[in-house]
Amino acid sequence: MTSDAAAQHTVRWGVLAPGIIAHVQVADMRRHGLRVDAVASRDLARARDFAAEFGIARVYGDYQALCADPDIDAIYIASPHPFHAKQALLAISHGKHVLVEKAFAMNARQAQTVLDAASARGVIALEAMWVRYLPYMAVIQNWLAEGHIGRVRAVSADRSTILSTDPTHRVRAIELGGGAILDVGVYPVAFVQGLLGAPIAIAARGRLTEQGVDAAAAAVLEYADGTLATITTSIDTAGTNTVTIIGERGRIEVLANAYEWPFDARVVDAEGTQLDAFTAAHEGRGMQFQALELETLVAEGRTRSEIMSPEDTLDVMRIMDEMRRQIGVRYPADDA
Repeated sequence: MTSDAAAQHTVRWGVLAPGIIAHVQVADMRRHGLRVDAVASRDLARARDFAAEFGIARVYGDYQALCADPDIDAIYIASPHPFHAKQALLAISHGKHVLVEKAFAMNARQAQTVLDAASARGVIALEAMWVRYLPYMAVIQNWLAEGHIGRVRAVSADRSTILSTDPTHRVRAIELGGGAILDVGVYPVAFVQGLLGAPIAIAARGRLTEQGVDAAAAAVLEYADGTLATITTSIDTAGTNTVTIIGERGRIEVLANAYEWPFDARVVDAEGTQLDAFTAAHEGRGMQFQALELETLVAEGRTRSEIMSPEDTLDVMRIMDEMRRQIGVRYPADDA
């Protein structure tokens, strides 16, 4: 996945918003020798604590200072998704590459604005949809290419988990982009999009909270060749968190949790006989792979990833936009 140049880890990273996910990301980056040279938080004490934990030299109490740092090449944006577009645009305006947590933005319009700005500036804007970069995705693609299950006819993907029931929590706040689709539904949407691309039609249904965000949603995605994909997601029920890819001669199963690491996957024929299996584990969560992809792009002088391309990011956002439109979830950012 990485070139020899990228393996030297010459990219100097900054971290914007050192929350829970940033801890996991930086722990994996440090474990694999990547450089993290600066961190910024609106809460300076929080930034200092994060820097002390990971041995980071420079600490900032505002995002502007981090983005203006001439000794930083790339910024990992780990804030909640309502702030991604504005912060990514700030970093890009200073010529920084950005690795932006999922969901990449609040809607496809915001995502397009960020991607256009990155293209104009000649920098990388990469979505941190970390499961797309894990080695098991290449295994699944190889199984499909080798024809083990024949032509794909259906995909079923679930990401359902129980999150906070506090009505003031971010996942239930309409103004903060709450709801299942953007917070956890983005996983199965991105998984299906990575396999099948953009659908020609979407039919979605949902169940809303009192705050007007989606507690649960389901969608059927239709493709031009007749393939159907079903996506289910929830923030108030614990689901299977699996993916099944059904072909004419068998199926590929990614067992729970399909969006974590380690994982188990197997391919079986139409009679249920196992043809191959893959189990892998490593220390950490595997989030270094997305940072390594950005470093590879930098080393090779490219701005477009083939693992998670700008078009992929836009497809994912458009699918989620349409799901939200059909179930009646509209954010203030949609009207901005």
